[in-house]
Amino acid sequence: MKYSLDPCTACFNKFEKEGANVNDINNCCYEIATAFKGTYSVNSLRGTDSMKSCIQCVGEKLKMMGPFPGGDTYCTKDINPPPVFAQVPHYLPKILETSNNLEDATNTCISMCRNLGTPYPHSCIDNCITDAAAVIPDYTPVIEEKIPINAMNAVKFKIIVGAKFNKPEVLLLNKHSY
Repeated sequence: MKYSLDPCTACFNKFEKEGANVNDINNCCYEIATAFKGTYSVNSLRGTDSMKSCIQCVGEKLKMMGPFPGGDTYCTKDINPPPVFAQVPHYLPKILETSNNLEDATNTCISMCRNLGTPYPHSCIDNCITDAAAVIPDYTPVIEEKIPINAMNAVKFKIIVGAKFNKPEVLLLNKHSY
């Protein structure tokens, strides 16, 4: 399955109701990013879009928090990438390597958390849900191409979506990406 990753939005949504502090969002973002990278080393993220997303995410959270006690603003505080611990597995990234459906992959992930004797099944399920929220599937739309039967070899393909004709037609499905 082709997809892009947005760990920042997933973490903001996860902690939005709980009023998470910046460390919760920082930990969550880097944990998702390293899980999808296939390693638990934050150093492996250097220069990646995921790391840039996490840095920007933490910056946004700091802006929302306003000034710190003592007069420091968010600009004067530096939040470093946290260590990532592997006690609770992230099954979803591996499942998505072979699955073409995010919903099915998430359900498989949750089932694995419940059935494989994971030491922290509730945290594992939470990881499945948060990891899935970070995935943005790459949908390539299918465009219908309709060609009159009598002009099949003579006329260039015309892209007509949802149009009706009085002549008999052949419906061809070709994948086009914009």
